[in-house]
Formats: sequence, C-alpha cells, structure tokens
Amino acid sequence: MARVAAGDPGACIALGWALAHRAQRLDEIACPVTIAWGTRDRLLPFRQQARFQAAIPGAELRPLRRLGQVPMSDDPRQVAEAILEATRTG
Repeated sequence: MARVAAGDPGACIALGWALAHRAQRLDEIACPVTIAWGTRDRLLPFRQQARFQAAIPGAELRPLRRLGQVPMSDDPRQVAEAILEATRTG
C-alpha cells in the first residue's frame, strides 16, 4: 500500500484491477482447500485470510509464520511442508 500511497503507477494499476476483480462464487468450491497465508504479508495482510476462510466451505488455514507476500522465496521449506501436510490430510 505504501507504493500506492506514493503514487507508483504500477501499484495503482494493480490495486485498481484487484478491487475490480474481487473473488466471486467462492462458496461453490466443493473440493478441499488449504489457505496458506504469510503472517507478514504487507500487500494482503494476514487478517484478510478470514474473509476467504469464511467464504470457502471447509477451508483450512495454514499460517506461514514470518513469511510475506512471496512465501516460496522467503522460506521454500516451510511452504513445501505446508503443501505436503495439506495433501496428507486431505
């Protein structure tokens, strides 16, 4: 959000697109869903995961501790472990 506030044209365009294309019909998802969200994500703060978890029936949250917007770069091992755990449990 700092880039948007600073008037970064690319960030403003991306934010505009994201706001115009909000996720819809999440309640129709009928397969297991794991939401893996970085607790230090500054672009999409961790608190926003609650909206997705509430909208997707049966969705499970796996917080990615100390990871940001690009968790696979921050800690590939933690992301791999979250994926493997999710596929083991369903």
